[in-house]
Amino acid sequence: MEKRNYIPSFLIAYLISIGGINQVVGIVLKKSDGIMMMNLVPVAALLFLHFFISDKKQDLNLNKKALLFVYYIVSIIVIHKYAYRYTTISYTELLVYCFIPIYVSFYKIDAEKVLKYMMLFSMLVIPISNEFFKGVSAHYETIGMSTSYNVLPFVIAAAIHFIYYRKRAGSWLWLCYGINTYYLLKVIYLGNRGPIITLIVFALLVIMHKQNPDGTIRKSPGKTMFITLSVGVISILVINNIESIVLAVHGWLKSMNIEVAFITKSVAKINQGDLSNGRSKLFNFVIQGIKDNFLVGNGIASILYKSFGRYSYPHNLFLQMWYDVGIIVSLPLLWLVGKSVRKTMFDYSINKETVTMLMLLFTLSIPRLCYSSEFWRTTTFWFLIMFTVSPNIYSNFKENEESVSNKENLEEGNL
Repeated sequence: MEKRNYIPSFLIAYLISIGGINQVVGIVLKKSDGIMMMNLVPVAALLFLHFFISDKKQDLNLNKKALLFVYYIVSIIVIHKYAYRYTTISYTELLVYCFIPIYVSFYKIDAEKVLKYMMLFSMLVIPISNEFFKGVSAHYETIGMSTSYNVLPFVIAAAIHFIYYRKRAGSWLWLCYGINTYYLLKVIYLGNRGPIITLIVFALLVIMHKQNPDGTIRKSPGKTMFITLSVGVISILVINNIESIVLAVHGWLKSMNIEVAFITKSVAKINQGDLSNGRSKLFNFVIQGIKDNFLVGNGIASILYKSFGRYSYPHNLFLQMWYDVGIIVSLPLLWLVGKSVRKTMFDYSINKETVTMLMLLFTLSIPRLCYSSEFWRTTTFWFLIMFTVSPNIYSNFKENEESVSNKENLEEGNL
């Protein structure tokens, strides 16, 4: 059984890392067209292989709630694709970013294998790192928003593995730790505001999920509540004084001859009179669209057409749900998002494998979707929802820890 979970674990790692892999392939081939279709070949081959070698009774968990959710999502997409004329998302994109992740989520996986495969994919960047992290601004040194988000899955996976699984790490994994530390520094110094927020959220989740000496995860309800309330209060204070704080931090860094891209960009936006980078006008447009089509929405991924090319997506998960499919239709999806937040932060009964997968998926989806990107094209969002509904993860941690302990005792005895 354990050998059969290699394929779904590999597929999940591949699909989560698909942005970075696509960027690497685009740089190597010096093209960007057709890369999405190229992804379907290895994915389809692995899905076909696993379908025949897997034991459906043991490996496939057709949870009724999960099946109901699939029916709900498919119904929304089919109805909206046919009922509304304008949409910017293709069936190929829906297949890669939404349907395949949902299907793969029905199979049992090994959480640590997912992290290892993602760390392995991160090494693809090294030979072309100069081109991968190439600057995009003539005014200050920075990397593109897509580059920051494409490398974040590698960084977060390496960080989770180092924090919770490093006792079982071999030499090549330690090499990956070092490589991803380099990527992390690139994101911090040259990345945009969104990825920095993602890193802050991840750091808070790590603080909430402390590891015991025996390797299990301990959650403290008091600590979790204190951190949540503290973050809420601090966020309100920061938002109300954001411009003053940014200018003060920029002045302090400048006095030490340090330049951090997202701070420099924020100062530039303040000088232009719009720190939100156009989001205020965008949100006003989206809210008006929600009012105009309150019940059934405006159609999935339709705002580019509705705004005559001004806006590509609403830049907020909840606003996009309401704008695309309406308040009523989006209620089940909103409930599942809330459940994923509760399960990731406040569920004290789940095992280590489930915790680490939820941390990975939550960190790479919810913060980004609240600030940028769109959920239809975010693979980690669909994985998060499916693992919230029905987590299919092998709980093999204790067995592995016991085998490692026995091995160490045997080696000591031989000495």
